[in-house]
Amino acid sequence: MPAKSKKQQQLMAIAEHSPEKVSAKNKGVLKMTHTQQHDYAATDTAGLPVQVKKETKKTTVVKHKDDSGPKASAGQRKQMKELL
Repeated sequence: MPAKSKKQQQLMAIAEHSPEKVSAKNKGVLKMTHTQQHDYAATDTAGLPVQVKKETKKTTVVKHKDDSGPKASAGQRKQMKELL
């Protein structure tokens, strides 16, 4: 699997060749097999971003009708219908 960023490729190269230099927060990469580390480290860095931003998960909460929560007024229900 190729690396997704230059920093990831560099980390895997360090983990592959000098595992003692891997920082404490990145020790999890040492659990990977040598072949996996090599696949990431061998990625060509041309065209890769320096760092990939973390993705944020957007969750939607769906309440069932039997949930006992605050009830919407008639005006609020009308506004919700207009929005949909």
